Amino acid sequence: MPGIGRRKAKVKDDEGEGAEEGDEDEVMEVVQEETKPVMYRWISSKKVVGNSPSMVLSFSVPQTALPIVPVSERSRPQGSAICAVQGCNQLRRYRLVRDWKIGACGMSHLKLLEGQAPR
Repeated sequence: MPGIGRRKAKVKDDEGEGAEEGDEDEVMEVVQEETKPVMYRWISSKKVVGNSPSMVLSFSVPQTALPIVPVSERSRPQGSAICAVQGCNQLRRYRLVRDWKIGACGMSHLKLLEGQAPR
């Protein structure tokens, strides 16, 4: 029976004429749109550390749900990122409690800065 069976898809070529699939060697380009997640997700899990059980919660928000903040409005670290001890040019790893713009590269330099009078 010719009516039963699989039909071949018709594809229009460049001249607008119909041709059966497989007649030409041209490849049709398939474009898929990127789908972005729009749902929130939370995960809870129970873990046992030693003899005490603990619960861990994770809450994920899709990036499309977050507000877009321009680069100029983002917070930037203020002050120098170099140790404040005179003569030391290493990167700052610790900050003073009384002034977060001043810091030190190590604990010895931080204690030295804490001992100095406030500027």
